[in-house]
Amino acid sequence: MAEFQYVGNSSDGKRISGRINCSNEGEARMLLRAQGVRPTSITKPGLLQADLGTLFRGGSGKPISNNELVTFTNLLQVLIGSGVPIIQSLDIIISQTKDSNSRNHYITVREKVGQGGYLSDSMSSLQGIFPRVYTSLIKAGESSGSLDIMLGRLTTYLERIQKITRTVKGALVYPAVLIGAGILTIIFMLEAVVPKIAELLKSTGQTLPKLTLNVIAISDFVQTNIIVIVGGISLLLYVGIQYTKSTEGRRVYHAILYSIPGLGDALRKSAISRFSRTLSTLLTSGLPLIEAMEVCRNSVDSAPLEEALGKMRREVEAGKPVASVVSRQKVFPSMVSQMIEVGESTGNLDKMLERIADFYDEEVAASVSILTKMIEPILILVMGLVIGVLVLAMYLPLLEVSRGV
Repeated sequence: MAEFQYVGNSSDGKRISGRINCSNEGEARMLLRAQGVRPTSITKPGLLQADLGTLFRGGSGKPISNNELVTFTNLLQVLIGSGVPIIQSLDIIISQTKDSNSRNHYITVREKVGQGGYLSDSMSSLQGIFPRVYTSLIKAGESSGSLDIMLGRLTTYLERIQKITRTVKGALVYPAVLIGAGILTIIFMLEAVVPKIAELLKSTGQTLPKLTLNVIAISDFVQTNIIVIVGGISLLLYVGIQYTKSTEGRRVYHAILYSIPGLGDALRKSAISRFSRTLSTLLTSGLPLIEAMEVCRNSVDSAPLEEALGKMRREVEAGKPVASVVSRQKVFPSMVSQMIEVGESTGNLDKMLERIADFYDEEVAASVSILTKMIEPILILVMGLVIGVLVLAMYLPLLEVSRGV
């Protein structure tokens, strides 16, 4: 998708302008007319006019956030379940959606459905906007004639995935905020506090302790090279983010995360929970096992688990039982394979997978709680020691001066 800049007249005759994301100029005109806008000019913005987010995304529209997707799915389920035709339901949702990015995508879907396309195909045509597991379940609902029931199942699935995702992100955000605050405090001291005290100490003419001299040298280096330091860190972050988007980079990044004590265990359990819940939902909705496993592989967001699922899919396709295939993958604890074996033997694999997901949801919550309680005092202690050393290095000579006086 690309970004277009438009000028036109609204339904009440007012002249308006703005930007819209779509595939081409013709689709832009169609989307604007659907919004009651009569375009007089549609152009692509120049480099200096383009939105920075669009430049960094390479011109693609942003995927719909999970919060927006939950709201959209819930509303669509209520409307369709109440007997409202799908096109009218989409019109109602579009009129109530405030987020411009999501609204543009909904308008595109509505136009494609209005031209005779299936809802699932219309969503799938917006590559990367709707998750594959989402479009697969919508397609299953359309095929079975129970789209409203499928949308209700999707809402429950998205809400549970959202809950576990928030739990894990909370475990990552809290220490990141503490570390960031500590680093900013240290930089402030090196930039503003240490230089002033250093001038005072140098004016006394006394011999300074080695610790003080080292801190002053670090402060001078930071002051002289602050632009280079900030630029270097920014460049490293950019290169690192781009690297993690590659297959090899994701594998290395997740291997590092999984090797961190406490955090790695929580992330591994979260990935298993997501896999189990996704596969359970897909199987309950009537998708074949092989297809369901392939959809899972694209939705777990875990490089080790994706690799394991690729191997599992090939073995299951060759006729091997799921439990025996799972037991040979190191990413799965033995309990998972044992419970899957019970589910296979009783014909309740989907329900057993849901129980596995519920179990690991609770495990993740417990792991995150323990991790947060452990990280907080450790980070505070480390940051306190670093700042304490800086303060001590500056005030030791002042204490010596005061003693002499």
